[in-house]
Amino acid sequence: MNLDTITELSILYEIASISAKTLDLPQLIEIALEKSVRLLGNDAAAFYLYSSQNHQFSPTNARGIPLTSIVPIEADAVDLAQPCILFQPEAGDGCRLAPLKPPFQMKYAALFPLHYQRRPAAMLLVIRFHGEPFGQTVLQLLSVLRKHVELRLENFYILQEKEDAFNHLFRERCKLEQANATLHQKHQEIERISQDAEAARRAAEFASHAKSEFLANMSHELRTPLNAILGLTRVMLHHPGTPPDICDNLNIIQRSGEHLLKLINDVLDLSKIEAGRMMLTENEFDVYHLLGELKNMFFLRAQEKRLRLSVEIPATIPRYFQADEVKLRQIIINLLNNAIKFTTHGGIAIRVSMKDASMTEASRLIFEIEDTGPGISLEEQEQMFDAFIQTAAGRAIREGTGLGLSISRKFAQLMGGHLSVRSRPGEGATFTVNVIARPVNLRHEAVKQPAEQYVLAVEPGQPTYRLLIVDDHADNRLVLAQLLTPLGFEIREAEHGRDALQIWRGWKPHLIWMDLRMPVMDGYTAIRRIKRTKQGKQTVIIAMTADVVEENREEIFATGCNDYVGKPFQEQEIFHLLEKHLGLKFLYAEDRYTRSEQDKSTLQEWEIQRLREHLDRLSHEQQTALHQAIDAIHIEAIQARIAQIRPQDSALAESLESLVKQYRFDILQFLFEEIPHDSV
Repeated sequence: MNLDTITELSILYEIASISAKTLDLPQLIEIALEKSVRLLGNDAAAFYLYSSQNHQFSPTNARGIPLTSIVPIEADAVDLAQPCILFQPEAGDGCRLAPLKPPFQMKYAALFPLHYQRRPAAMLLVIRFHGEPFGQTVLQLLSVLRKHVELRLENFYILQEKEDAFNHLFRERCKLEQANATLHQKHQEIERISQDAEAARRAAEFASHAKSEFLANMSHELRTPLNAILGLTRVMLHHPGTPPDICDNLNIIQRSGEHLLKLINDVLDLSKIEAGRMMLTENEFDVYHLLGELKNMFFLRAQEKRLRLSVEIPATIPRYFQADEVKLRQIIINLLNNAIKFTTHGGIAIRVSMKDASMTEASRLIFEIEDTGPGISLEEQEQMFDAFIQTAAGRAIREGTGLGLSISRKFAQLMGGHLSVRSRPGEGATFTVNVIARPVNLRHEAVKQPAEQYVLAVEPGQPTYRLLIVDDHADNRLVLAQLLTPLGFEIREAEHGRDALQIWRGWKPHLIWMDLRMPVMDGYTAIRRIKRTKQGKQTVIIAMTADVVEENREEIFATGCNDYVGKPFQEQEIFHLLEKHLGLKFLYAEDRYTRSEQDKSTLQEWEIQRLREHLDRLSHEQQTALHQAIDAIHIEAIQARIAQIRPQDSALAESLESLVKQYRFDILQFLFEEIPHDSV
């Protein structure tokens, strides 16, 4: 189609005038398609809109061909950056487009992409089924038409966006008005809830404070008499004139007192954990010695129930670690206590392993305590680590508080690990605890675990020191006085801080044991008054406290005291503080009720032979009765047989009694192995 200038101008005018008058985009598209066909001599035309969801152009309008005969065009199939794309399918120009369904087949086609804000928006397709290719003039007029449609398309989208924004704003305004109405209706309810929440918060704070105060007072009230009970028991145990049968009774008192102290500590530990006040205290320790010590601790209980107790430590496990040994020990003790308590046959095994092993970095130290007990149901496994919860087996024997496992798991978590259990009813249980521990390489300065010792006397040639004991409880003063007076110390006592100040001014003690909670004048005030003076700065003051819940190291040392000790205290703590602050040296003797690991391990051959010679002197009835009691590991029966032997052979009786107190039933049984059978 050849157009002269007048015709071309006429077409341009018609396109421009129609575009200017037409405000409706669909109407403009219909007119543009009609002009593309009628004015420019084309056979058909189609209009496409772009969909970002499926990334294609879909036909919306058509002229000269049914709309259903037009196929959508994939956006990737055309170069959308070109203003006009010409193609001739019959000539095989490589175009990937096939926009028409059969029987329609186009001879020439021109595709005009339309954009909105530089993004694909639509396309205008002009088709010729026969005739000549598009002339340059026709293409120019189609480009002008494309620009008019694109401009109107842009205006349409702008208006559409404004309309959408207006509608959105209107909807949001309606929502806001509705929300304001709801807010107005609920304002009083929110105020009431806020007031209730504040009241609940104050009540919770009051309850928490009351709980802490109650635990502090109960701790003080329970620990104060326990300090006297345990302290005087130890004094009597170490007295050389205490008869063995009385020592046995004293040991029962001491174990019962320590058990009560453990229950108190469990409750206090749980309180500290819940309050977030439990801290780690790491030290370097020997894991081999720790497990050996724990095995010895539980050996007798296991033997009494005829249970095997084994410790398995691979040679690859380092000997020394840095971690909180005290908490780790408490975890394992709790687990072993439960294992022996609930196991009636078989045994208990302690296994050690490591994960992420390294001699320079922190590793995961893993302990497994496996028993052959009754097992635990899955339902109970999910609850048994909660505080004050006991399993059916625990409720059946009516022992414990249900705190041990809860505290143990929290300790493990505090140490960067976890405590878990695997079990099936009737198949025993395996508790696994893993903690973060750093291996350390110690040689001659390795962690020392000395045998338990007690002080015999002060080394000769040292000055006599004056010690003032200040405590409102006479029993507590008596414990310290009976512990220290036999060693040659000069002792005076005071019931409260005011008396202590008067005695201190006149007597000038070298060291003061100062309780912190007392009537008339407490220890905090007395320490501050003494330490404010020039003379007081030279006086060593050791604070004593049973208030574990409120105990605050910084608060105690802020008084100016030199050190502090908790109650109930161990006598070793008292002597250590005297060594530390007065430079005293003591003469020690091994506790007659404990022996070092080396001494426990074996007896010399000559000692075995000597004991067998003494046993040979016993009558057949005495040997048989003693042997049967030892085989049965019946402690009361063994002690009864030893008591019968004592008048006849006191040396043999003392040796046998020592082995019993060490739980060395293996040695006792070995003594009878080479004695002639006709003698036993």
